[in-house]
Amino acid sequence: MVVIGIDRDEPKDVVEKFSEEMNITYPLVLDPGAKIFGLYAGKESGVTRNIILDREGKIVFLTRLFDQVEFNAMVKKIGELIVDSKKPEDEKSLRNSQ
Repeated sequence: MVVIGIDRDEPKDVVEKFSEEMNITYPLVLDPGAKIFGLYAGKESGVTRNIILDREGKIVFLTRLFDQVEFNAMVKKIGELIVDSKKPEDEKSLRNSQ
């Protein structure tokens, strides 16, 4: 699993300060012009999002802002993806064809 924070339309110094203040331990990348963001949401959409992609790059979970129930569901989905990634390919193929 890889966690990457994407910061839309903010200067590097602002992002670095935020990262230090929040003790962020995962990489943050800058997204000037919202090009990356625009792949997953309308460019005028709100920016606080959690987007979970599977190995093929398909969105399997998307949140907006923070809701505890939604967060718990996201954590569950991540756990399922991790478990699924450890299964042999033939077992995954069988499950996906059902």
